[in-house]
Amino acid sequence: MRLGFDAQETVALVVHGYALDGLTWAQCATLADAVARLGPPLVAAPNGDLSDTGSPSAATPDEACVFTFVVGALVAMARVEADQAAESERATVDEARCVVAKSVFEATRTQVDEALARVGATAAKAPGTFLLAAGPLATASLRGDGVSEITRVYETGERESFADALDVSWDADPDAVRVELRGRSILTARYD
Repeated sequence: MRLGFDAQETVALVVHGYALDGLTWAQCATLADAVARLGPPLVAAPNGDLSDTGSPSAATPDEACVFTFVVGALVAMARVEADQAAESERATVDEARCVVAKSVFEATRTQVDEALARVGATAAKAPGTFLLAAGPLATASLRGDGVSEITRVYETGERESFADALDVSWDADPDAVRVELRGRSILTARYD
């Protein structure tokens, strides 16, 4: 199943890789399939909703996304049904998992670049670690667990630290949020 393309599921992800802007729905779908063929732990997901409830969708395949599409190595993922009463699973995020994901991404970067080239996309920004919310009405939350620090890194280079929690939703943060993590955090998904 393609992450962020299913109207029945909302997903929160932490991914180390490329954040791509301006792709069409068709490019995202083709890229998601290509990355799936490369195998886990590589993933491709929108920081938004590409399901039939979203815009763009399969009904508008040539429409460009207003949000970022991320391709890279999975650090952690939490899923929840697209239902107000559903409770999200929890996933642990720590520095060791981030280091492993970065190593996996670097080892497979040539294959990822080739997949991007096949859909006519290029990474204009340096790779990084991103927090994203995929699927309908998605919110992704990172909560500090013990001694931890969550830092949001803006395009300008400005940095903002969060001792307790960072919540992102694709409608408020159409650009995938670049983060640096110290210690241990808990990732959850929420359908709003």
